[in-house]
Amino acid sequence: MNNMTDIIADADEAVNIQLRPVDRENWRKCVDLSVSGAQEHFVAENWYSLLEWKFGDDLFPYCIYAGEDMVGFLMYGLDTDTRRWGLWRFMIDVNHQGKGYGNSALAQLIELVRDKLGDISFYTSVDPENEAAIRMYGNAGFEKTGELMWDEEAMKIEL
Repeated sequence: MNNMTDIIADADEAVNIQLRPVDRENWRKCVDLSVSGAQEHFVAENWYSLLEWKFGDDLFPYCIYAGEDMVGFLMYGLDTDTRRWGLWRFMIDVNHQGKGYGNSALAQLIELVRDKLGDISFYTSVDPENEAAIRMYGNAGFEKTGELMWDEEAMKIEL
């Protein structure tokens, strides 16, 4: 894969997922999603992320759907301290992992952010022990910056 278009095409061929904004109809199901016990320390609970969204600014939460089944959650937003846009939360429910949903959702998020914000640097942070996430972000075009954000390794992609 040489560019983001190839990544998105491959992700779209692998699985058909949609990003839908969190709303009054789906938030409860979103809160019920969970990761495996071994992954719990890598990601905040979805209820906490939704509270951040409701009481914060410039945060955009989305549920990840495969057909009509909710399979994950993500949230991107603006860090008011650094003025950087980034992926704040990303999880695929334990019952839906290993099906390509994460790769496809990440590719769609990158396109969504590019469409809304244009050519920007887009960041995320990842626990150094979370090898699967580091690999997924790397495959999508994120590169480590050498910085620490919230005791995690910072990664960014140029959109």
